[in-house]
Amino acid sequence: MMLLALVLLLPGGLTRDLELAPMERQGMLKGGTLDGVKKTLSAESPGGRLTVPLFTIPRPRVSGRHYQIRGMVRYEGLEKAGYLELMSFFPGGRRYFTRTMAGRGPMQELRGSSGWRPFSLPFDLGQGAPVRPESLAVSVVFFS
Repeated sequence: MMLLALVLLLPGGLTRDLELAPMERQGMLKGGTLDGVKKTLSAESPGGRLTVPLFTIPRPRVSGRHYQIRGMVRYEGLEKAGYLELMSFFPGGRRYFTRTMAGRGPMQELRGSSGWRPFSLPFDLGQGAPVRPESLAVSVVFFS
């Protein structure tokens, strides 16, 4: 059994709980169970990999070379390492990812149990990159 809760940190010190209830109503939470009161997602992965799409940002307003999705995450019962993933979609069908797979810090993998801790999913477009992402998608990936 795995449990996940997320809070997004927005510019200006604002926060936003990840709204899991509408995602469940739309059938987006495949293989997970929502607790609307606790705002948590529990999931069983009966062998292999379970990817749960969390949200998509169409036409993100990216004005500089660097951008990131950041927030707070808590989890428990993750026997094997999992991660948060930011997928950046670009014109021409190109896509690139950032994953929280580090050993520590805000890009630390999801393993075991943790109280609230910061996470960061940064991306660098590269110097002089004229192309901006068409959309951004954030998912959580669990393994069993």
